[in-house]
Amino acid sequence: MGGRRTEATSLLRHRKTPQSQGPSLAAKKACFQTRKNVRNRIDIGSAAVTVPVGWFSQYQSAVPTQKKRPTFFDSTFFPFIDNNPGTLFSQHLLTPQNMKKLINAPENIVLESISGLALAFSDLIKVHTNPNYIVRADAPVKNKVALVSGGGSGHEPMHGGFVGRGMLDAACPGAVFTSPTPDQMFEATKAVNGGKGVLHIVKNYTGDVMNFEMAADLAKAEGIDVEAVVIDDDVAVKDSLWTAGRRGVGTTVLAEKICGAAAESGQSLKDVAALCHQVNGNGRSMGMALTSCTVPHVGKPTFDLPEDEMEIGIGIHGEPGRTRMKLKSADEITELLLTPIVEDLPFKAGHEVLLFVNGMGGTPLIELFVVYRKAHEILTKAGIKVTRSLVGSYITSLEMAAVLRLPF
Repeated sequence: MGGRRTEATSLLRHRKTPQSQGPSLAAKKACFQTRKNVRNRIDIGSAAVTVPVGWFSQYQSAVPTQKKRPTFFDSTFFPFIDNNPGTLFSQHLLTPQNMKKLINAPENIVLESISGLALAFSDLIKVHTNPNYIVRADAPVKNKVALVSGGGSGHEPMHGGFVGRGMLDAACPGAVFTSPTPDQMFEATKAVNGGKGVLHIVKNYTGDVMNFEMAADLAKAEGIDVEAVVIDDDVAVKDSLWTAGRRGVGTTVLAEKICGAAAESGQSLKDVAALCHQVNGNGRSMGMALTSCTVPHVGKPTFDLPEDEMEIGIGIHGEPGRTRMKLKSADEITELLLTPIVEDLPFKAGHEVLLFVNGMGGTPLIELFVVYRKAHEILTKAGIKVTRSLVGSYITSLEMAAVLRLPF
């Protein structure tokens, strides 16, 4: 691949090659300032920009096409970006008149949402703006490892809803379906550092990984001990539109809870990071979609999915999955999702698992429990014991009618 895609991928892999030192700290600080300047010229909720704007056209041309259908790398998702760095077309930020959403203006949705979150749970969290991040009300907690995560908005309650005692110390909400910027992550890391180190829990999407890596290096330069664990549990596809390797999805929720409890109990940064790696290594996920979703800035469904079809292996941003097929029954769909999950690790007879059936925002609980029933039945017949259960919408994709399943 050529263009910026190659540069971005090589940056992600520098740490895996001992002889390569990667970009210098000075270079990262310069890039950090460039990104901060771009973000400061627009409202944080108004543009899906985590790299200098001029990179987009080159990055788009280098993305491998898995399916011939619209994706977030099509110009429909970035209608306000020109080939010239820093050029924005404000007329595209108007609310489409035919979009039924409880919003005032697309460019304000993230700020207004986290402002509402702060008012609703003022006893539990504090919300900071410019840059946007959420911290637990008692942050920083002295002599405790702090956990920081984040990602694009539109996946609520992940991550901001998981900030609090026994879970995350801070969360960084990006624009809808867009990575937070490095300055958000850097400031959040400093805000929750209690002197025992900070763990970054990062979903495996290219922007998230690059930006968290930059924030970690900046924090280390200020004397903060930082470790990072990348979650990559999705068995559906490898090297998808937004990743080098598998996507990070449902296991993120479990990692934030399990590792949050370990940090709260006083474990060291090294031990909490090792536990997070263990959680990631033992979790597998796969999702499917019955409908698309509508990103507020776009005003129309991300992709077209006919009434009689479904997509197996969909990503949480609407990325293409393994295959598109005619709609099947709930039991058939459950088997299509669970079989590759069980075979991947592989899970075997005698294993004990947590079975997590997750709704993606538009799937009612009554349907999730139908799916859970069949998943439990399949695992039991295979001799795999379900010892813990989690059913509900914990990681969503706006209003998408979809299911994400994870045994752990």
